Amino acid sequence: MAPFRGHLLPSQRALLAVTAMGLVMFSDIAQAFELPSFVSKYVDSKRLHELAGADKGYEFTVMNQKMHFKPDEWRMEAVLLGASLLYLFLHFTGKARNRSLVTTWVRTAMPLLEDEFAAVAKRDDGSGEGKLIWNGGSQALLYASGRRGIEGLHVLFELKPFHDPLELLYNFVWDIATASPVASSRDVITLTFMLPYLNPDNVGGVFALVDKSVLRATRKGRFDLTFAKVIDAENAAEQRSLDNRFAIMSENGELTDALLGEIGDRGANQRHKVGLQAALNGDGGHLLESLVLSDQPKARPEVGPVPVAERARTLTLTLRVPRSHAQAKDSLALVESACNLVDALELGHAKLSASTVSKLRATRAQVDKDIEEEASKYDREEQEEARQAAKKKAEQEKFDKLSPAEQEKRKQVEKKRQMRKAQGKQVKAR
Repeated sequence: MAPFRGHLLPSQRALLAVTAMGLVMFSDIAQAFELPSFVSKYVDSKRLHELAGADKGYEFTVMNQKMHFKPDEWRMEAVLLGASLLYLFLHFTGKARNRSLVTTWVRTAMPLLEDEFAAVAKRDDGSGEGKLIWNGGSQALLYASGRRGIEGLHVLFELKPFHDPLELLYNFVWDIATASPVASSRDVITLTFMLPYLNPDNVGGVFALVDKSVLRATRKGRFDLTFAKVIDAENAAEQRSLDNRFAIMSENGELTDALLGEIGDRGANQRHKVGLQAALNGDGGHLLESLVLSDQPKARPEVGPVPVAERARTLTLTLRVPRSHAQAKDSLALVESACNLVDALELGHAKLSASTVSKLRATRAQVDKDIEEEASKYDREEQEEARQAAKKKAEQEKFDKLSPAEQEKRKQVEKKRQMRKAQGKQVKAR
């Protein structure tokens, strides 16, 4: 290639000089590096390969002015600059990676969502920022409404914080320290269908299908799943035409039969009506982490039972984020099956008997009673602590008003009382 012979602007010459200084930041690089002809034309490199001991440094002539540079004086700055550039590179790369995953799924799923729902947008779509709401570089939200049997749909994207290497490192160390079988930060999509009221107290039971590889992590800390028990019978999933990698959790046997059909051929017709097995056993089944139907809050109430008017019934579908357009297309069968399940609940194809609903009500009444007793216990303890604190404060104020002699007398009496109390404990111990 012929050398560049054009004329450079002063700013370009300065940039070449800074580049040359960067290349000689470390002595071993400086000794092995040969400047291109179009750079050496403007940068005097006579002393570029001289003693790298850095006592003398390097001299450059830039725009007829001599510059003296000592690499040893700038090593820390070079390391910090390199670390900062690496952090920025990882930040923007991780952010782009997460946005690409979300965008791929949204573009693939949008035709289905727009066909199922009247409106697919964020809550406040007047800003013109599009349908997605981003919360940092690892969380995004999509909202949809306007469908029979559904009050609204929240689609939450939670991805690994590749945009924040420090948080990623913290999660990695935490998982090792706690010996967690499942990573604390995963790439998941959570679709939460808000269901309308089923009856005056919105009792519908708790049911879940969970991939066994994340069963422990899914159950951890969830209050609603404490109502359901894992059906641990041998081949429990296969008996209902499900892949054996799924664990079935249900609060009541009738609820299980209503959603998955009875064991064997007797439940074939019900399975066809609800249609869960076809999607879960299909190409997108490996993307399912959990499917949870619940009428209870995810977190245990701390200040007393949730009022009946505020009790929500939800269907939550949690998926692993697809890595490609093909996987995103396969995941749509799971979303469609969740919509079909909502239709089955709305049309009464999975209706529970009155006796089963009564049992569910009795369970919730007992749990609410326990929660209320715990809350009142905490209230009583707080009131007792406040009473003791007020009593101690009043005694201290009364003591401060006494004369020094009276105060000393009181102290001696209290000291003797404590000694007698300690001696009594020793005698009793013998």
